[in-house]
Amino acid sequence: MGRVDQLCLAQGAFPPDRDSNPIEVALYTSNPFQLSEAEAEQIRFEAVRHAFAYHFQHNAYYRQLCQTAGLGIEDIREPTDMARIPLVPEHTFKACPGPEQLLPWLASINSDEMPWPAPGVVSGSYDEQLAALRHEHGILVRTTSGSSGVPSFLSRDETTRRRSTHWKIVSYFAMYPELVDYSELLSVTLWPLDFSWADLMTGRDHVHALLDKKLGIAAVVEAMTRQKPSGIIDRLLGRGGQSRGEALLVSLVEQLGELAQKGLPGVIWTPPFILYSLARYVQEQGLDLSLGPAWRIELGGGWKLLHEKPITEPELRRLAHQALGVPEGQIHDIFGSTEGLGLSGMSCEGGYKHVPHTVVHPMVLNEQMEPVANGEWGRFAYLNPLIQSYPGFILSADRVRMWSRCPVCDRSGPVLDAEISRMPGAEERGCANIVQHLIDERIGG
Repeated sequence: MGRVDQLCLAQGAFPPDRDSNPIEVALYTSNPFQLSEAEAEQIRFEAVRHAFAYHFQHNAYYRQLCQTAGLGIEDIREPTDMARIPLVPEHTFKACPGPEQLLPWLASINSDEMPWPAPGVVSGSYDEQLAALRHEHGILVRTTSGSSGVPSFLSRDETTRRRSTHWKIVSYFAMYPELVDYSELLSVTLWPLDFSWADLMTGRDHVHALLDKKLGIAAVVEAMTRQKPSGIIDRLLGRGGQSRGEALLVSLVEQLGELAQKGLPGVIWTPPFILYSLARYVQEQGLDLSLGPAWRIELGGGWKLLHEKPITEPELRRLAHQALGVPEGQIHDIFGSTEGLGLSGMSCEGGYKHVPHTVVHPMVLNEQMEPVANGEWGRFAYLNPLIQSYPGFILSADRVRMWSRCPVCDRSGPVLDAEISRMPGAEERGCANIVQHLIDERIGG
C-alpha cells in the first residue's frame, strides 16, 4: 500500500464503490495533472452528471432551481452541457435568519438524506447546536465569516467529510509528487488546525500546531464586525509598545528553529499575513532562522494583509526566502473556499494555481453569466461533484482569470492567475481574518 493510501485510510476507509461510482473514480484518479484535458474532462463530466442527478433527486431547493431553469436530469448528456447546470451563489449559505432557525434552514438547502434530528432535540446558541450536531448526530457544520460578520454554514455528512479529506491528500501529493517518499515529513501550522491541512499530510507525531486554539461562532462574528484602533500587523511586530506581540513572534522563531534542528524536511501551513509578519520580524531583528531547501511553505486562508502597503504573492515569496531560507519555488498558495471544500487550485513554482481538473469543472463568467475568453478576467464559478450534503455547483464572488495550460510548468489542466481578488462590492473574506482575531486576542491579553 502506498503512502498516499495510508494517509487516506487514517482519515476514513475507502468506499466499496471506489472503482465504479463516477464521483469516487474522479476523486481517486491517479496522476490527475498528467492526464490530457480530454481525458480529465470525461472523468469529471461523468462525476458532475452523477452528482447533478443526485442533487436533483434529493434536494428540493436545488430541484426547484433547475425546474425554474427548465433543466432536468436527462438534459445533461455531454461535457458541453455542464455549462447549463444552475449555480448556487455563495451568499446562499449566509442566509440563516438566526440560531432559532438554524436546523430548519439547513434542512431546506441540504440533501434530504442528511440525518437531521427531530425538531426541538437540538437548541441553544449556534455553538451549542453545532457541537450537538457533530458529537450526537455525526453532522459536521463548517462555518466561515467575512468582514460583514454574517456567518456561512456548510454541512458535511460522512461521505462529504471523507471525500474532502481524501481529496486534499490525493491532490496535494499529485501536485507535489516529490514529497511522497518523505515518511518523516514535519507538518507545521502557524494557525489553528481547524483551518489547516497540517494533520492530513503526515503521521500525527510529526504534526506541530504553533498557534492552536478553537473559536466559537460568536467570537468569529465579533472579530469580523468590531472596529480595531490599529492594524494587527503593527501590533504583531511589537510597534506602539505592544511587547506581547513581539513575544508571540519570538515564540514562533524559537519553535521553528527547534524543528529545523531535527534535520527533517518540513512544510509550514500559514495565512499570508502571519508569514509576512514573521519574515519582517526576522529581518528587522537580524535573526538567524534558515530552514533550508528541504522546507516548503503553503499559504492559504485569504490575502487581506493589514499592513502599511499591499504586497504581491511574488514579493511575499521573495521576502520569505530572504528571511527563512526556503526556496521561492517551494512557497505555494492554495486557493479555495469553504463552500468548495477548501480547494480550487494549488500553485506551481511559477505561481499559477492548477485546478484539480479530474474533479473540478472551473468557469470564468462575465456580468451576463457567460464564459469569457482564455486569459480574460471574470467571476469564478465551479462544479465540484464531491459534495453530497449540498450542491457543490457554486457561483463565487472571486475575480480571476484562467488559462487552459500553465505558461510555466508541464502539469496538465487549466490554471488560474496568481492575482485573485474579490469582485467589486463583495466582502473581503478568508480564514486568515479569523486567525487575526486569535492573535489579536493572544497579544492583547
